[in-house]
Amino acid sequence: MFRLLKIILGFLAAILALFGTITDSTLIFSFMYFFLGLLLLVIGFSELKKIDNIAPILMLLLAGFFILGSFYIMFFET
Repeated sequence: MFRLLKIILGFLAAILALFGTITDSTLIFSFMYFFLGLLLLVIGFSELKKIDNIAPILMLLLAGFFILGSFYIMFFET
């Protein structure tokens, strides 16, 4: 289940990055950061089950940063 979700979120983030680069739209970049945050969240949770390192915790913190940053861009920068 996580594998399919990772593929879908990565594909959405890549498409939005390409489209945002072409149109130079800040709103599209904020959605790209949101989907990247969700992707890091899914990767962090899937790695948290496998190993007990610091990497999954850093991924979860980074995911939160990306998601909060995308909300900030959506609501305050556009």
